[in-house]
Amino acid sequence: WSIGHRPALDGLRGVAVLLVLADHSGFLPEPAGGIGVTVFFVLSGFLITGLLLSQAARDGRVRLGEFYVRRARRILPAAVLALVATDIAAHRLLNFVRAREAVHDSVWAAFFAANVHFAHAGSDYFAQGQPPSPVQQFWTLAVEEQFYLVWPALLGLALLVAALRRRLLWIV
Repeated sequence: WSIGHRPALDGLRGVAVLLVLADHSGFLPEPAGGIGVTVFFVLSGFLITGLLLSQAARDGRVRLGEFYVRRARRILPAAVLALVATDIAAHRLLNFVRAREAVHDSVWAAFFAANVHFAHAGSDYFAQGQPPSPVQQFWTLAVEEQFYLVWPALLGLALLVAALRRRLLWIV
């Protein structure tokens, strides 16, 4: 089960980016950015499922360790660089209290739990009276990484159960 490269999916990603940018710049009504983020989440789920099913068809199983190592190599360098640079800039440009809050937010983002932290703090893009966190965008990465933590394991388990049932049926 391989979908190969599909230029239309790249185009859809481009539309999603434009929706998010237009929303943040105020050119479109509020739900536009949410639609763009949702498109990214759906594409991500579709692509990762295809990748995992291709691996299962080729190797007979889903190799979770390899999957997570590839994911870490892809995401961690850029995420760490962004968080460290943001924290350095926060210490140089913001007052002590706001800089400390930015570092605190970065710690949550580093563990891919920014969405949980921001939801608990009651912050959102349109919160009145308080400026947004400089790492607030990391909530989407947190949601995606949490999905990537759970979905491959569930899919691998489902494929294992299906294989065991086929073997059991063959034995019977």
